Amino acid sequence: MYLPLLVLSGVFAAKTILAYADPGSGMLIWQLATAAVLGLLFYTKVVFRKIRRLGLGPILRKRQNQLSSDSKN
Repeated sequence: MYLPLLVLSGVFAAKTILAYADPGSGMLIWQLATAAVLGLLFYTKVVFRKIRRLGLGPILRKRQNQLSSDSKN
């Protein structure tokens, strides 16, 4: 209830904010971005393996068995 009033008062009362960026801040940002990308890649790899194991695993094994039986004939 009071949150919109708090936000509006902060917008209208905004002053210049001075901040110091340390020389190591850029490296920290790169580390965070790299970790986020690698973590996302690892997560998607694990999820796709689980999906394939649960859903497509039996279908792929059935096709592989059909192909191997066709090649024997």
